[in-house]
Amino acid sequence: MLSLLTLLACSGGEPAPTPPSSGPSPGTPDLTPPPSVAADPGVPLQALVPTSGADAAKALDGDPTTGWRPAGDGADEGLLLRFEEPVTLEEVTLRACPDASSARWTLYLNGAEAVTEAEFNAKAPISWSEPGGRAVRSLFARVNSGEKACLAEVEVATPDGPLDLAPPRAVTGRVSASSTLEPADAYHPAYLFDSRTDFGWVEGADGLGIGESLTLTLDAPVTIGWIELWNGYQRSPDHFAKNGRAKRISVTADGGNPVELVVADTQGPQKLELPAPLQGKVWTITILEATPGTKYPDLVLSELRLWDRQGPLTVTTPHAAERRKALLAQVKGSSLEAALDGAYATPCGDWEMVATLKLRSDHSFVWYQTEETDGTLTEVFDGAWVVDEAGSPSSTVKLYGRRHRTTEDWNPYGDSGKKETVRIGGGTLTVSRVEALGPEATKAAIERVAEYAGCAAGRYDELVARDAIVVEGAPFHAVLWKGGH
Repeated sequence: MLSLLTLLACSGGEPAPTPPSSGPSPGTPDLTPPPSVAADPGVPLQALVPTSGADAAKALDGDPTTGWRPAGDGADEGLLLRFEEPVTLEEVTLRACPDASSARWTLYLNGAEAVTEAEFNAKAPISWSEPGGRAVRSLFARVNSGEKACLAEVEVATPDGPLDLAPPRAVTGRVSASSTLEPADAYHPAYLFDSRTDFGWVEGADGLGIGESLTLTLDAPVTIGWIELWNGYQRSPDHFAKNGRAKRISVTADGGNPVELVVADTQGPQKLELPAPLQGKVWTITILEATPGTKYPDLVLSELRLWDRQGPLTVTTPHAAERRKALLAQVKGSSLEAALDGAYATPCGDWEMVATLKLRSDHSFVWYQTEETDGTLTEVFDGAWVVDEAGSPSSTVKLYGRRHRTTEDWNPYGDSGKKETVRIGGGTLTVSRVEALGPEATKAAIERVAEYAGCAAGRYDELVARDAIVVEGAPFHAVLWKGGH
């Protein structure tokens, strides 16, 4: 179950929008895009999303010497491929980069394990096949363990033969907003173009966000006929209900006349057709009317794409790289510097509770937890994190996310039960580096979190050698060290 839950933030499941017809009907303006947004050969994906790292498109370029590499520790990182609509696949092959170390990887199809923790290196690809094929909407390749992880190529075949895949079509540009809820790193407008529907832009004005706007400045003009929108906070049904959603918006191109569009109050994607095609470099989307959430006054939009006659366009922006650079400067010299992108785990692997934590340099985090008592509790807590105060030996961070918990009760005298819950989660977490704390302060910290770290007592030198940290706060608390349990 825990392995399946690792896909929640990436795998998606919303129905794909219906693509436009392959050619214009009589009297329809030609929306063929300029060469700058021509599609690569192959079937374009709806999403190609790495949990960390860059160069995901190199896993589709046909060059076995290049590939996608996760940032920092590879454990629990992965690469998601999502199709616009299900494709019947008969074979999937993953190939490692020539310099990748031997590792364990798992392949998921539609969120379910297809190949589990297989050995993976340049001489041992991972292969899956099913005669007749299987309808596949999403494919996720996950690193279970191993250093120097690198995925050189993802190859797929249908019953009719090999199928070339292409990254989503993209244009380059920048995005800004009239306001953004603080902290901006948790709600930045660039999240609208990251292909992750569990992140999004949250406006920061008083009230429902009426009159707030997004401005998309592209490097070259495009001609579009549709806007595709994931309205509201798509991270979970709880997030969607409790936050505001757009009800009516306007779209302008290069300062022209605004076009009003009605937005449905539903989860999943919706494609909004413009009355006539618009062309421009500077696009502004303004909130005209909104539906209030049940708890929070702020309005959220989770994902946005432009559509021309060839299909959807996403926007590649420099914002993620700029924000990562700023974060690295912010945490320099603090207890967080060495923790970024590291794979941390509880040292008590044979205890009733085991957990892992990753604070990524792209402001995302994930906490996995499994407890065994009279049953099994598994939890994935993921979302965005920001620095509250960076220091040494301790720093504080704030978490904003979703807690997906599954409990399975075992009863020898009756029926066993299974329950799943998804809810909003967050709070402040103190992160202390054991080496900077020193022996006495570390001993006191271990005593405070003894329920989950009693086995760490008396192991100070070992904890220092594994660059251990102590995390304490309302979200969770534990002693964690780098590497496996």
